[in-house]
Amino acid sequence: MLFSGTHIRKKEDYTLSSPVRLITINRQVPEKNPEQIIRALASIDCRYTLIGGGELHEHMQESGPGGGLPGIGSNFIQSVSNDKLCAMLGGV
Repeated sequence: MLFSGTHIRKKEDYTLSSPVRLITINRQVPEKNPEQIIRALASIDCRYTLIGGGELHEHMQESGPGGGLPGIGSNFIQSVSNDKLCAMLGGV
């Protein structure tokens, strides 16, 4: 699917959502291990989405809510199209 740009729009509101949403996009490899981000988010009401695969992907899923960090909601996505990512970033 080609990028349609359907969900690109100018950001109008910089107020944090409730719960706060954080999205990171990267390979889940030892050099880019997001485990410390997950630990830091455990103390706040947050929805964390990790996009990307890699050798640590399964380990990251186990470190999420079912793996001893019940304070955050997390979502693990291997890949996503640019258009869908823009929709996610815009809160659509």
